[in-house]
Amino acid sequence: MPTNRKFWCVLLLGLLLLASSVSGQIVFGQKTWGSPQFVYTHWTVTHDDLELTINQSHMPLTGFVPLKDNLELQFYVANSSSSLEFGDYDISVSGLSDTRLQISQSLSDDQIVISGGMNLPTGKKKLGYSDEWAVIELLAQDFLDVPSRKYGEGLGLSALVGIARDIGGMQVGGGISFQFNGKYEPYEEAGNYDPGDMIGINAGGELQRGPIKWSANLAYTMFTADKLEDKKTLKQGSQLAVGLGVVHETETRAIGGSLSYLIRDRNETYDSDESVLSCLKSYGNELVVNGFATLQPAAGWTVTPSASLQKLAARESSFRIATIIEDDFGAGSILGAGCGINREITPQIDAGLGFRYFTGSTDGGDIDLSGYQIGLSLSATL
Repeated sequence: MPTNRKFWCVLLLGLLLLASSVSGQIVFGQKTWGSPQFVYTHWTVTHDDLELTINQSHMPLTGFVPLKDNLELQFYVANSSSSLEFGDYDISVSGLSDTRLQISQSLSDDQIVISGGMNLPTGKKKLGYSDEWAVIELLAQDFLDVPSRKYGEGLGLSALVGIARDIGGMQVGGGISFQFNGKYEPYEEAGNYDPGDMIGINAGGELQRGPIKWSANLAYTMFTADKLEDKKTLKQGSQLAVGLGVVHETETRAIGGSLSYLIRDRNETYDSDESVLSCLKSYGNELVVNGFATLQPAAGWTVTPSASLQKLAARESSFRIATIIEDDFGAGSILGAGCGINREITPQIDAGLGFRYFTGSTDGGDIDLSGYQIGLSLSATL
């Protein structure tokens, strides 16, 4: 694989994820492939004598099609079923996500990448505000790791331009993206909601020294104001994400880790006259530390144990969970550990199985958290 193409797989992944839920690729000689998956997630949230449980079955389908040399198409669609249980209540939301398409083109010996994406509004919308809203609200919490946090939205368009160079043995690059989010009706009789658009700027570098590879990434994201019936309601604060990583690789194993820190600015909320009503952090800053090992105990087998620590700073604004727990939400800490196993069935077909366990607390220790996640995957190359 050409060096710049390998670097694009690392550097542009973060920025392309900002612009679209389909990740970046640009890999020389990559063949057409598709991958159906199934992920089951369970969480228990305990506050005093109240216990909430949330379950989600998530079934995404991702695929990649090389259109011609240096030009590729990726797609993503999923079906999710989520439920929330507390006391005598059992609320659920099921349906399709939006379909996401992304076309990427590399130019100038892979030193330039341009990409365009589209979010097709095929997902479920107009949810019940009196019941289904509570499920979506809980899925949106930063202390819960779930693969799907929302269902349908409006028509979306995105564009990205990036540049990568080899300077003195170091791969460096950067890019800029823009994402347009169209209007849609998220809840029944709630009116047309226009989520803010987004601009992302990304820069990063990668340095190989013998078997050790070092990487660093910086991403800054800005948002325009959300509107309801053409009136401003919320402007999400800008975000700055900093990431560092290191991997030690040999022919049969890799051991590595990463550290990322997300700085969130304050959100502005508006009154009916579109004047600023408040300026507070709805979510605190976030620190994530990850460690992993990739082992090959036998031909065709890959085993990947991993562990993570997520630290969440306190919020400044009051928030309510499932219309029951209302608080300012203090700091949180979540520890995760798990293992993935991948088996090459044939040169064209891979199968995977993964398990992950979570434990921790939020709101300064007043809310206990525990959960687990089971994943199955199948990948076929044509």
